[in-house]
Amino acid sequence: MDTDLKRNIRTMARLKDLWESNIVANKQYIKQDIRMLWNDFQNVDGALVAASPALKDNLVELKEKSRSSRLTEICVVDMAAKYLIDSGIQPDYVVCCEAKPEAAKLLDFDCDIPLICDVITNPEIVKRWKGEKYFFVSNNPCIDLDNDNQTFSERHKRLSGISTMLTLGGNVGSAGLSFMLSVRNCRKVYLYGHEFCWQKDEDFYCGGIHKELAQKRVETEQRAGTSYDKKDIIGRDVQTNMSLLVFLDWYRTVIRQYPDVIVNQTGVGLLN
Repeated sequence: MDTDLKRNIRTMARLKDLWESNIVANKQYIKQDIRMLWNDFQNVDGALVAASPALKDNLVELKEKSRSSRLTEICVVDMAAKYLIDSGIQPDYVVCCEAKPEAAKLLDFDCDIPLICDVITNPEIVKRWKGEKYFFVSNNPCIDLDNDNQTFSERHKRLSGISTMLTLGGNVGSAGLSFMLSVRNCRKVYLYGHEFCWQKDEDFYCGGIHKELAQKRVETEQRAGTSYDKKDIIGRDVQTNMSLLVFLDWYRTVIRQYPDVIVNQTGVGLLN
């Protein structure tokens, strides 16, 4: 069994009870499915905004796209949402999959933008969010031996009453990409802040936000021996880790499937 698979199994075993308790707590708020946002017409482009350090270099271009909102819908990951809004850019959607209690601080601000969220999302985030909330289930085919050999997806569908799934690549950005490709049926999806690496630990997330979370993540990978030195696409010396490399591999696979649709506008990093 390879290292990535072992790690994923350990993660699911550790978190599955939390996921289910979050779904139960969220049940009172689960009124709308992402199917309600289904777009049958390819009349919009999408901009998917992640939280890498490179995002600061994409702000001018994103402001131009936000001014032409009829042409481009902007979807931002939870980690980068406040940074983007504080930079004068109003996204059309915020996407969140974070289940752990400490994640509640990511979206601890007043906002009425629609939230695209996994049914396992931390209940504090769901409860406090003032905008519309649209739910989905992550496509997880792994079997839960403690629950009649149901897959995690089947179990989460049953508990939540939500049937629409998104296929994820392990991180919240992949949920946003799946949403824009499938539900929003975008003609093009432009990627911003998709670096999959960093140069300075203090700049791990865009604008140096959430320094404690960044430090914890960097230190955890370093202790595990899963941090690596790399050269990025423009020859810079950068650092990455196993998690980011797994996400990167998923993105590369999806881009091969949609070569004329997905356009990486990040400009630096490991994704070419």
